[in-house]
Amino acid sequence: MKQSRYNYLTKREGEYVLYNALSDKFLLINPDLADLFENSPVDKIEKIHPQFFQVLCQNGFLVNENLNEYEELLHQWDMEDNDESKFTLTVNPTLKCNLRCWYCYEDHDNPPQDLSSETLNAIKRFIESVIDNPKLKHFQLSFFGGEPFLRYNQVIFPLISYSYNLCKTLNKNISVNFTTNGVLITDKYIRQLSSFNIPMSFQITLDGNKTFHNSTRVGKNKNGTYSTIINNIRKLAEIQQTVVYLRCNYTANNLQSFADVATDLGQFPNLIKQRISVNFERIWQDDSVSDIVIPETLDWVMKKFLLAGYNVSNNDYVVKHRCYADSNRAIVINSDGKLFKCTARDFITSNSEGEILNDGSIKWNERHLLRLQTKGGSRACQTCIIFPICGASCSQNRLERLRQTGCLLDRNSEAIRNILEKRINSLIDISLKHLTEKKEDLSGRG
Repeated sequence: MKQSRYNYLTKREGEYVLYNALSDKFLLINPDLADLFENSPVDKIEKIHPQFFQVLCQNGFLVNENLNEYEELLHQWDMEDNDESKFTLTVNPTLKCNLRCWYCYEDHDNPPQDLSSETLNAIKRFIESVIDNPKLKHFQLSFFGGEPFLRYNQVIFPLISYSYNLCKTLNKNISVNFTTNGVLITDKYIRQLSSFNIPMSFQITLDGNKTFHNSTRVGKNKNGTYSTIINNIRKLAEIQQTVVYLRCNYTANNLQSFADVATDLGQFPNLIKQRISVNFERIWQDDSVSDIVIPETLDWVMKKFLLAGYNVSNNDYVVKHRCYADSNRAIVINSDGKLFKCTARDFITSNSEGEILNDGSIKWNERHLLRLQTKGGSRACQTCIIFPICGASCSQNRLERLRQTGCLLDRNSEAIRNILEKRINSLIDISLKHLTEKKEDLSGRG
């Protein structure tokens, strides 16, 4: 046996935390065990403390002598990325939008054509080929844009109905996801969507309290949208099997105002609160103030949401997950029929990776083939301790930095250490939360 290349040992309040980035496991150990692990050969650890040795092996801190962990990780990712039991299709019904947010990267004034009936029929043929795969168990249909609900009657409802009926006939699971500003969702749409009785999720964004939001999220008529969105969030969360992911886009100027949003949402019934997950994400263009001020205010605002009864998180925590764009079982079809993998880039021809043909088949181009070759990251990634939780960010980032040999995100040793510490923080918080819930459950039974 040998020590994993992805081990990280850090001291905290008289104890040590041993973390492994590949297994994503951590151990709280005393100074004696930390010294034994750090300064003793593996065979000596087994001899002195066989129980500790066993725990280290079970949790990935010690691995077989001949194991190449980097290659094993790439193999695991390859298995995940080609898992035929699931498929995610994202459709952009239109790139037009009813709002004009200052930070949006899309060109809503000169968008490509709306999704045509010919492209809609091609997408239906493609969906049929996906769902007809005997290995498929779960089909996820997502809508992005633009504002997808501008084309609810023409695209959203027909595609959901078609996919739902196919999945029902072939006994496959289906879920639907929307990224929407939440303004155009009517009671009629909610009734129709709830009638499918399938898992649905909605990512909806707020830009501060009513005053801040209404100055940012404005339409052509300049009317405020805050109250409409709050009301629609509540109506959507009343639907069984529905989750609303409320994304709070914050800047240094609007962050404190989200305390008012917590007050507004605090009036919702507890059942509805359980179906709403709150996430804070800083607008990347905001560099108006020193980062020293932000964490304190963010922590204060997040506590307001916690006190109001909501699950809340922020993108400061490092979460170990693969990007949807990495998977070979996920594609994005734009309104003009062009294929993409990433929804965080402009939907322009130079970013396209192919097109859907009229018969529903997929024609990839050379850009897509280049993406497939990036999984291993750069030369620096091969020896980096955080590669299992970083993955060089995603295949989009790797694609845009093909010739770079160093860290693709330009991280130094301090930044890497911060990522490890943040990941440990998140795992400890999750463990403490589970312990608290378990204690509450046991006390409730008593």
